[in-house]
Amino acid sequence: MKFFWVALLLLTSFYSSAKSTCSEPFIDIKSDFLVKELFSVDKDSKEPTVRQFIIYDTGGMAIIEQKTCLMTNVQIDYYFNGRNYIDKVNNFLNIFDQIKNKHNLKVNNDIAVSLVELLKSGLFLRDSIVITSPTESVEYDFSLDTYDLYEGLYTNRLSFYMNIGGL
Repeated sequence: MKFFWVALLLLTSFYSSAKSTCSEPFIDIKSDFLVKELFSVDKDSKEPTVRQFIIYDTGGMAIIEQKTCLMTNVQIDYYFNGRNYIDKVNNFLNIFDQIKNKHNLKVNNDIAVSLVELLKSGLFLRDSIVITSPTESVEYDFSLDTYDLYEGLYTNRLSFYMNIGGL
């Protein structure tokens, strides 16, 4: 009888750690400037992953990474030079709005104005942009880095991370 319980425990443990199937679709990011999409499986989390590369005619580059299974994780890294912040914000919002629409997210105020202020000052004030969902938990963060990126091609990176769903 003792052997039965040990075997049951081992089999249950084995099957509970087996790879789960993740059928949640990725957000289909549309852009006239999309140059590459790479699909893979994350080595650590075993989540399906897509990485999309957008290179704008203004010279900026956005890399969007999505992981989706029980929750959706989105990382947007927008690399740019110069101070024409309106163009940068519009490019970023084109991507963000597609995510927002897919998950029915709500934003508390004019996100464009808050992002321009972030790009000008380099500071993200937590209450300047509030993103919520009526049905899912949402965590997010913005950051701005200013240093040599991609072998000197870019001097700025606007990073945005968002986790939608989960517990």
